Formats: sequence, structure tokens, C-alpha cells
Amino acid sequence: MPRTWPLTFALVGILTGISGCGSRYAGSSLSSSETLNWAIPFEFTSLDPAQATDGRSFDVLRQVYEGLVGFDRMGNATPGLASKWEVSSDKTQYLFHLSPGIKFSNGRPFEAADVVATFDRACRPTTRSPLAGDYLGDIAGVKEVVSGKSRHIVGIEAVDAHTVRVKLQGPRPSFLSKLAFPVCAILPRDTGEIISPAQMIGTGPFVPAMRSGTEMLLRRNDAYWRGRPSLAALHIRFVADPGTRINLFRSGAIDLTSVTPPDVPGIQKDAGLKASLVTTSRADVAYLQFNPTNFPVLGDKRVRQALALCIDRDRLAKVILGGLPKPAASLIPPGVPGHTDIALPRPDFVHARQLLADAGFPDGRGFPPISIVYQDAQRENAGAEAIVTAWRRELHIEANTQPMPASALIAANQAHRLPCFYTAWVGDYPDPDDFPSMLLRSTSASNGSSYRNNSVDAKLDAANLAVDTKTRTRFYGEAEAIALVDDPLVPLLYLSDAELVSSRLQALQFTAFGHGSFYQVSKK
Repeated sequence: MPRTWPLTFALVGILTGISGCGSRYAGSSLSSSETLNWAIPFEFTSLDPAQATDGRSFDVLRQVYEGLVGFDRMGNATPGLASKWEVSSDKTQYLFHLSPGIKFSNGRPFEAADVVATFDRACRPTTRSPLAGDYLGDIAGVKEVVSGKSRHIVGIEAVDAHTVRVKLQGPRPSFLSKLAFPVCAILPRDTGEIISPAQMIGTGPFVPAMRSGTEMLLRRNDAYWRGRPSLAALHIRFVADPGTRINLFRSGAIDLTSVTPPDVPGIQKDAGLKASLVTTSRADVAYLQFNPTNFPVLGDKRVRQALALCIDRDRLAKVILGGLPKPAASLIPPGVPGHTDIALPRPDFVHARQLLADAGFPDGRGFPPISIVYQDAQRENAGAEAIVTAWRRELHIEANTQPMPASALIAANQAHRLPCFYTAWVGDYPDPDDFPSMLLRSTSASNGSSYRNNSVDAKLDAANLAVDTKTRTRFYGEAEAIALVDDPLVPLLYLSDAELVSSRLQALQFTAFGHGSFYQVSKK
């Protein structure tokens, strides 16, 4: 999920954070036995589900907002705000029946008109959603709204107060799964700009009460339609420094926090912490993205291939990052249909130097200085540093890393201004469409490399139209195979979450797609 601008992920150093150990809620009336204290590495990028682009923001936003469908532990679509749905025989129309008796946190009834208005709002240019066009684009008329030619999506209508009809451009097997993504979360029909907690009106189990530069408080929604949540509150603290988060957990000040890969081996040897360490394989892939827009030499495939051939993925995973991530040879992660175990590319420095010479830069002479950009305020930049070190040593070029704040990084990537970007794609749903289609299609907003290959687009189109799984995965695999030869981006690692989890927490879910809702979580 979509997910950073490409969806960013804490384990590879692409999430921002604002450190802060003190809390204005210390000693407050909130019961510690009913409050989950959660430290995350960054102050999330947006309070608006239509605008957020990073995985940690999604974990928080899912406590406030909900969509028509959700996910089970295996990533399968399950009823959400829609209790059931019917699909036409040609797979192009969906009739959603809304769950009765649901209210927004401000007390207003949830109705079909809210669904129509939410999707219209997400797609309008004034909302500035970077992902709505990709995730709602299967619906007829979305492209016209995204482009500003229309204000309303013709393919969605409120049949009555509790029924919504959606018409697609054609059969789209991944459509239901996309509706579980936060950009599709339903808001009240009169929602405008969302810039403060008071404007975050959803149907979820928690209601925002306060946000500052170092923390956010969510209180229990006592009228939640699924039942009263066990926790009275979620106290979220933005703590950038990994060591500070570990110490806060050790002291008992927090119940849940992420751990960076370099810290995992030490925690596994720590008698006081090792029992609290939980690792979960994620449907996420870290990669190095090339973009020639402002760096013309990267337009030469030989240059991209030379840079890629200097990367030792196995050493990156096992030595530099402590063995938690796994080396990646393709974009589609294990556990997602369409993943194939292909041979891991090995570094070939001799061939890399020859390719660079063939491109006009013998022994690196004349090659312009290049930097790998990554999210600042993180310690996981060791991967990027290892890559530029190999480039300097083997290709004799000037190469460095460049940290950048989250907001500037997202804006620069959206504008295709980053020649070389170390990032990750956080899986949103268990479908191969979520990876090559989002990252390689020429028209995708998530294609930060500006890559354009008509053959790849044609294969992706064929995959999206195919109904049977075997045919779809074959087309996705063929599209990716073509792109991997071109090297617009280089798959590096399949990621895992590492977290410190208090033994007092009960019913917390650990899945390949994040924690999901905390409404059933309790604290003993």
C-alpha cells in the first residue's frame, strides 16, 4: 500500500520521525491499563486518508476510518461498511448493501450518499490525492474526475440510502481488494479539508482527541458499530531515534514500537527484551529507483545496468541489515500470487565497468556526481551507504547519500525530481496488481522512475483484464521480466516488521499487511 511516495516503510529508512520522550499526558486521568502506548518513528504525513502515502500513517488512519470492505488475516476481502455485495455475471457491476445502523463519530448516520461523495472528493484535483486515480481508477468515469473534466464519477450511484451501485470499465479481479485501502475510506458527505484532529470524522473504533508535534491521542468510540472497543485510548508518540524507542519500551513507558534491522541482533541477545521481540514477514519490497528526468545519463540502460550490477543484495540483507530482510530478485514478494523464485542477481563488477565504459565513461571518467536520496532522521541508511560505497570503489565515480525530510521527499518524487531514490513499496492487498501495475505502468502516479515501455503497459493491461489467476500471473510475470532488463528500478529486499510488543497486549494481529484495526485489542 501504495503506500510512501512510493509507500515508505520504517525498516529501510524512509519514514520520518520527530523525537520526543516527554508527554503532556503523563500522569493524566487515562488509565494505563486501558491505554495502549505506541511509539512510531515519524509524525505521519497526513490526517486525510485520501492524501496519506506511508504505511505507518495507514496503521493509524485505520483506527479512525473504514472502507466498504476490509481484510482478514490472510489478506482476503471481508465485509466492512458493506455487509454484502453482489457481482454481475460479466464482473463489471457491484451492488453493495451497507451495514445498517452505522454512525459517524459525530453522530450522523452513514448512508450511500457518503460513499458517492467520498469517492468524488478523493478523485477531484482539489483534494490533491496522489493515489485515488490508481486505486479507484477501475470505476467508470474516474479518469474524467481526476483530470478535472467532471466533478462526479458516472460509474457510482446511490440506489437508495443503504445501497450503492458501482460500474467498472471492465472486469477487474483486484477491485474489491483495492477498496480496503485507506484512500477508499468513507467520510461524511460534507467533508472538506482535513488538517486537524477535530476534522477527522470516521466510523472507526477510535476518535482523535489531540495532536501535537510529538504525539497524538485517540479516544475510544463508545458508539462503535461493531461493539465497544476494549481499549479506552491509543496514545501515539512520534519518536524518530530507534535507541530512544527501545529505552522507552524497556522502561515500560510504551507497549508497542518498531525496531530497525540493525538493532534486531542485539535485542535477540538481550535477556530483558528478547521475549518481547516479534518479527512478521510483510508483503513489502525495498528497491532502488532510477529517474533520468533531471539526470540524463540514467536514460542510458547501460548506465542503469552498471549501477545495478554493483549491488550485492545478499550482503545487504545478511550483513548490512542484520539478516531480518531477505534479498529480492523481483518486485512481487513471497506470499503474493505471482511471486516466483528466480535466481538472485549476483554482483559483476567487471561487466559493470565495461557497461559504463561502453556508455562513454571509461573508469568512471566524466560521470557526473550521483546521490542516493533517502528519508532522513533514520539510522537504516546503512543500505544506501553500502551501495554508494560499492559504486565509488568499483566504478570510480563520485557517489554519495542524501537525506531528505519526508514532506520534501514525497513532493520531489511526485514531481519526478529524484534521480536515485532508496525506498520501499508497502503491500496493500494480496494481488500482483499492487506491485508491477503500480510501479511500472507508465500512467501510474506511483511510477516515480518515469519508466515508459509500451510492451510492459500492454502486458499489464492484459493482466488486469484477465479473469483467471493463471493467466493474470503469467502476464504480470512477463511484464516484470521485460522491466527488470531495463532496470528502471532494482528490487533489493523483501521486508519484515520487527517490533517490541508488551506481553500485556492481547489480540493484536500481525499480518503481511499490517496490524489492521485495534478495536479488539485489550491490555491486561
